[in-house]
Formats: sequence, structure tokens, C-alpha cells
Amino acid sequence: MPNRLPTRPFRSLFLTASITLLLMEVVARSVLASMGLSLPKATQEIERVTDQARFTFDPASGYRFSPGPMRWAVFEPNGSPQSLGTVRGNNLGFRDSHDFHPKRVSSRPRVAVLGDSMSAGVYMPVAWPQRCQQIAAQRGRAIDVMNFSVDGGGIMNWWGIITKILGPENYELDACVLAVCCDDLSRGLFIRHDDVKGSIHHPWFGRVKGVRADELPSTLDQARRHAFYLPDSEGLTREEMDESLARGRPLNSELTRSNLIQTLLFAAIIGHFRPQGIDAKGESFTTDMVDRIREIGQVLSSRGIPILVVQIPSPHQQGPAVSLPRGVSILTQRFAEMLNADAVDGSRAFESVPVDQMREYFLKGDAHWNQRGADLFASFFESELASWFAKQTTRKDHSADSPPGQ
Repeated sequence: MPNRLPTRPFRSLFLTASITLLLMEVVARSVLASMGLSLPKATQEIERVTDQARFTFDPASGYRFSPGPMRWAVFEPNGSPQSLGTVRGNNLGFRDSHDFHPKRVSSRPRVAVLGDSMSAGVYMPVAWPQRCQQIAAQRGRAIDVMNFSVDGGGIMNWWGIITKILGPENYELDACVLAVCCDDLSRGLFIRHDDVKGSIHHPWFGRVKGVRADELPSTLDQARRHAFYLPDSEGLTREEMDESLARGRPLNSELTRSNLIQTLLFAAIIGHFRPQGIDAKGESFTTDMVDRIREIGQVLSSRGIPILVVQIPSPHQQGPAVSLPRGVSILTQRFAEMLNADAVDGSRAFESVPVDQMREYFLKGDAHWNQRGADLFASFFESELASWFAKQTTRKDHSADSPPGQ
């Protein structure tokens, strides 16, 4: 008779491990609740393209999107799809339906928009900068809007784009809009890359620690030192995305639904993506960041490009209610002042929306706005931009009429 291993020790070990994991899960739920993060969260899924990298590291912008189309879906906490965008990188790898070139091709005002995920809008059919251009045309105020926004990016991505692309290539612009949201002004350079070997994808992202030029990566190998990997981040194949959308539940996110995994990831991300370039109170910039902001201003002002800073509102979700903060933050005000720029309170776009209807303009389980919210903001901002352009013309006329030294 063959020897059999004793089963009781293994049963005891299995039982102990199971109880331990269960207790850790309970603790994780308590930790998330104490952080105010216990509400159900939305799930984002990105389609992966066979034999093609979706993201490629770029030392100026942080990363570029591939030209091949890929779908970017957001599912509600219950699994239902609530937003779907298709991302195609243009000639510079930005999510814009038009290629970018330094020289203007028409007499229409030319505006560059730099923002984060709220402005890149990769998860929506149409991002607000493109909708703004469409609305302007409908109102008889045609403009060309170039969306240089970087999903996940912030001030250091904008610095790279302005000082390494817009400035050196002498882009002809009539305005530069900096769309500030959340902690954008304390974000180091956000980078992304997709290592592809055949059909296997190993995507990673990161935020560079350091805001001085000599601390930023210029090669892929240097960028890898700041890499951060997430479970279930490989993305869905075309067939898996089709099935996920059809059945109303993503196929590839079971692991990260665990409260234990969420807590561990949150702790890791907090350490990896700590704020940079601002003081402990979050109300003023460090010396190094002041230098970067001045460089942004110098590049644009030397080319006579006026700057408009807009505060993008990000909601606080509390159960079924959505609370939208009002006004321009202290840090955003100081940022605008350092750039000699005007500042706009973007929350005014939602002034007419009743509180009990606010959630209809934002994703469920996510702080981003949906297409309806982006469209409402685009309509508001187009009017603000038109008024601002009129003021700029008045200022130029006044400056031309003023005697030297006045």
C-alpha cells in the first residue's frame, strides 16, 4: 500500500491560512472605510492591441499613445459599462483627432490645451477641448483647439511639452490653456510604457521623483527606474472587451476587487506618487518648482502667447450625492499669478445644476465627469474663452495706444 502524507497538518495549515486571509480582508475593509474609500469603485479597462505597444515612453510628454485604435472603457461599480472612448495617438502621440504642426494653416485662433485625465478624456467619445472647438464653430466663433493633455499627467508633463516641444519647435499659438485639477500642481513627470513581446503585454507607469531637469529620465532605461506595476493591468483583448461590454461586467478585474489588494495597492501608490514641488501645507511651491514654472512662463511669453489657467472641478462623492467644490484653489491662484495669467473658476459651468442632479454629470464610483459633464463644461468654457480673447484684444490695443513707459 503506498505511503500517504498525513492530511491533518495540511488541513490545519489551510484552515489557518484561510482564517488569516479572512481577518486581513476584514481589517482591509476597516482601513478603507477609515480613509473614506469604502464606497464601490468604478473599473477602468483598456483594450490591448496585438503586437503593438499602447503606450511608449517619451521624455518630453511622459508617454505617447500608439496610432492603432484601442478602446478605453469605464464600468460602474455593479459592472455595467458607463463610458467608452476610442484612443488613437496623433503624429505626436496625443489623443486628438488631428495631427499637430508648428505652423498654422488658417487664420482661426489657435489654442493649445494642457491638462490631465479630465481634459484628455480617453474614456469618453469626445474630450472637452474637441467639443469646445465644435461648439465654437456652431456659434460662429471658429477656433482650432489642440489637446496636449496627458492622462495621469500634471505640471511636469506640461513643463516638458512646453519647453521641449512648443517652444523649440516654435508653435504658432494664440493662447495656451492650462487646465488644473486635483493635485496636478504637485505631480512629478508621469510616465508610461508598454513592453510587448508577441501577444504578451507588460504595461507599467510611474511618476518621476524630482522636478529638476537633471533628475528627469531621457531614456527608456532611466524611466524604468520609476516603474510601478499593477495586477490585472495587461488589459483586455478585442474579444474580451467585446464580451465585457456585452455581458456588462469586465472579465479581468476580479483580483483588484479584493479590499485587501486595494488596501495594499493604495499604500504602495501613496508612497510611489507622493506630492512634489510644494510645501507641507500645499499652499506654496518649492524653489525648484518655482524655477520650472518660470521656465513655462518664459517660453510662452517670449513668443507672445498669453496664458489662461482654468480650475477644473473634481467632485467629492458621498453615497448617492455628489458635492462639487467651488472657486479657484490657493495653489492654482499662485500658479496663475506667477505666469501672469488669468484664472477661471471652472465650477461655474455647473452653477445651474441642482444638487440632486449633479451625479448625472459624473461617472458613478469615479471622480471624472462623463460625456454630459464634459459637454456642459465645454459649452461654458467656449464662452469664457471668447470673452477672454476679446479682453486680450483690448489689452493689446490699449498697450499700443499707451506712450512708452506708461
